[in-house]
Amino acid sequence: MKERIALLYSFSPHFLRALESLRREHPESHLTVIVPPSFPRNLVAEQADSIVELAPGSEQRRSWRHGVKLLRFLRKEKFGLFFVLFNSPALVLISVLSRSRERGYISPNGKKHPLSLSFLRLFTSLLARRIKGLYTYYRIWWYIRRHPILKEDKSTGTDKSGADAKDSQERTL
Repeated sequence: MKERIALLYSFSPHFLRALESLRREHPESHLTVIVPPSFPRNLVAEQADSIVELAPGSEQRRSWRHGVKLLRFLRKEKFGLFFVLFNSPALVLISVLSRSRERGYISPNGKKHPLSLSFLRLFTSLLARRIKGLYTYYRIWWYIRRHPILKEDKSTGTDKSGADAKDSQERTL
């Protein structure tokens, strides 16, 4: 029986290189690629045995609905190997929930690596990224509030702010 392999497309420039690498290493396996509907099929038709259009496209907003649909497909097909293109927390979560026997990611140079599958590590990584994102957002928000945009004096072409702008207005009156 042929081994079943799935490769999930995720907006990466090394997708075709990863597909060629999988085909070279597993020539007899059934290789399924999961791509967005707008992906050109002719690019992967020679390397892939089947093409499934389930991944969200770049024009679509990713949602839980896409994730659930993808997971239902992955669990129904029971792939032996499941590969993604990055070791991101979201892709690790999808790979863990897919229930594939082996899971990994393919780096830009075409090498396969195992995914870090610790739930605690995954959860803390997602939480840390969320906190870092919120911190960055509020730091920028606070900076903008404390440093207003300077107004340009049209007569001299220099920036005026605060007391300097008030002084120039008084002199012109």
